[in-house]
Amino acid sequence: MPEGRYSLNLIDAHAGGDVSRQVVGGVGVLPGQSLLEQLEYLRHEADGLRQLLLYEPYGDPAQCVNLIVPAKTPPAEAGFITMEAMGYPYFSGSNTLCTAAVLMQKKAEETGVEPESICLETPAGLVTVRGRFQDGRVHSATCKTTPAYVVQENLTVQLPVYGKVEFDLVFSGALYAVVRSEPLGLTLDRPHEPRLIAFASELITHARPFCEHQHPEMGLLAPLPFVHFEGPETPGSDGLLHTSTATYVHPGVVCRSPTGTGTAARLALKYQQGKMELGEGMCTTSPRGNSFTGEIVEECRIGPYSGIVCDITGRVFTLARSEIFVDLEDPHTPGAGLTQILSWKQE
Repeated sequence: MPEGRYSLNLIDAHAGGDVSRQVVGGVGVLPGQSLLEQLEYLRHEADGLRQLLLYEPYGDPAQCVNLIVPAKTPPAEAGFITMEAMGYPYFSGSNTLCTAAVLMQKKAEETGVEPESICLETPAGLVTVRGRFQDGRVHSATCKTTPAYVVQENLTVQLPVYGKVEFDLVFSGALYAVVRSEPLGLTLDRPHEPRLIAFASELITHARPFCEHQHPEMGLLAPLPFVHFEGPETPGSDGLLHTSTATYVHPGVVCRSPTGTGTAARLALKYQQGKMELGEGMCTTSPRGNSFTGEIVEECRIGPYSGIVCDITGRVFTLARSEIFVDLEDPHTPGAGLTQILSWKQE
């Protein structure tokens, strides 16, 4: 490799339409005794990796990146840190599905045995993912989420265009403002995505100053990054509640999938309100027509909060394996600690 030039190995996949880029080679071992400390290191000292892979000329803000790292906590087989347009969520459902599918597929190719499940470590804790193989590839997967809980219900914010708006604040891997779309006159389909973006950006800008939250285990969280839109709900013949939905990622992205954390936030809110019980579930459909199913599988406590753990299920597709080159002479190569983590020795 020429001096001043590095390479990264990627495997791209998508769950419910959200493209997730797994970094499987090229990054050295990060400092930090936990994945949460490593996440904070990337956020404050080496954000160049996220910038490189999510923006031109290599990427797109609608994509996500997962850096595969050694696990810190048994029995996890690997760890991963997720990067998005909003920064660094502590847990992400669609990214967990993609990362697990890629690693399970790799394990099947290496051993000739299709694994039934894999345990992974996230900055928010351990997660177990069950995979279903079909014709030699992972067809779909189910991940057990990290705990989700309602921080506060019935908050209000005054917006310049929409006036007084009510929302609920929920943690499900990051902070979510959950709003009902019908009272706002918002339609949750692809042609209306620009209007959803405009509304959600306005809400986050004005709600962030009073929505700081101290997580009982992870400390002060990053500023409010997500808005989840609740659409109309209809009971289905499959026993699930079916609903349209949309998840906004600040700044400027409406997710292609209904998102695992958005679905979990919705379930946590309904459970808190007594509208759903343990064992009940929901099918959420995004503006792009992609669906996940979520089921409440456990009750839990996070400090003073009562919460739930969900199973999130979705289809997963592997898109590409690639090697990209990072050249320091390219003016599009971001600084922000990128070259340092690329030049460190790898395990």
